[in-house]
Amino acid sequence: MPLEIKNIYKRRKELRNRGYLGFDTELFEDHQLQAARPFDVKEAFDYVPVTSYSKVTPNTDDHVIGFDKMNSQFFKKGVDLTGLLIQLFAISLKLEDKEFFKMQCQSAGDISKNPTNFRTLWYPEIKHEVAENQLRLSEHSDFGVVSLLFQDGTGGLQVLNPEGEYIDMTPIPGTATVNIADMLEVWSGGKLRSTKHRVVLPSNGSVRQSLAFFLHPDYKANVFCLDNSNKHEGFKYKDNYFKVEQDHYGY
Repeated sequence: MPLEIKNIYKRRKELRNRGYLGFDTELFEDHQLQAARPFDVKEAFDYVPVTSYSKVTPNTDDHVIGFDKMNSQFFKKGVDLTGLLIQLFAISLKLEDKEFFKMQCQSAGDISKNPTNFRTLWYPEIKHEVAENQLRLSEHSDFGVVSLLFQDGTGGLQVLNPEGEYIDMTPIPGTATVNIADMLEVWSGGKLRSTKHRVVLPSNGSVRQSLAFFLHPDYKANVFCLDNSNKHEGFKYKDNYFKVEQDHYGY
C-alpha cells in the first residue's frame, strides 16, 4: 500500500498495540547501546482484536478486505498455542499450580486488561549503502512471557548463546521459533532464560518477512520469583509495561 494509506493506521497512544510503524521509527535495544545503532530497517503492523478499539480504530477492510478476520484467527491460534506452552513450563518447573502461568494471561485479547499482540514485519530489499552498525532488528529480549516467531527462508535471525556469542537461527520450514521472554525468567527465578536476539542484514540484500506473536501477562499480574530465590525484585506488570512503552514509543 502507498504510505499515505498505511499512515491512516499509524500506531498511536489511543491505539495501543495496534497500528502501522514505518521505516526508521523504531529501535529495539539496550539503552546503553542507543548511540551505537541507527534505527532498524523494517516496517511493521501491530495487531490486537479490533473489538478492543471499536470506537477509535480505522476499519482496515476499507483497504484490505478480510484483513481483520484473518489476523483475528491467527491471534486466537497464538493464544491457544502459547497457552499450551506455558502449561508445559509450569509442569517443568514443578509448580504446585499447573495453571498459574495461564491464569496470569487469561485476558489476552482484551487490550484494556492485557497487552498481548502479534506483529507482521517486513524488511525491505537493501539497495543502498547502510549506516555503520546497521541492523534490521537491534538486539533485545522480549518483555512478555513467551513469543512465537514465524519466518520465511531468508534468514538473518541470530540469538545470543550462553558463551555471549550471536549465532544464526537458520529457518526450518514448517516450524515456529519459541522465545522465552523476560517475565518467565523472573517467575522461574532465572531457570528459564530470556533470550536476546537480533536480525542482521543479508549478504545479498534480499527482502525478509516474519510474523511474531507476543504473549503478555495481564496488567494486574504480580511478577516475582516463584521459588523465593529473590533473584529479581517483584513488581506489578502494569507498572513495568507502561514504563517500557513510555521509554520505547514516547507515550
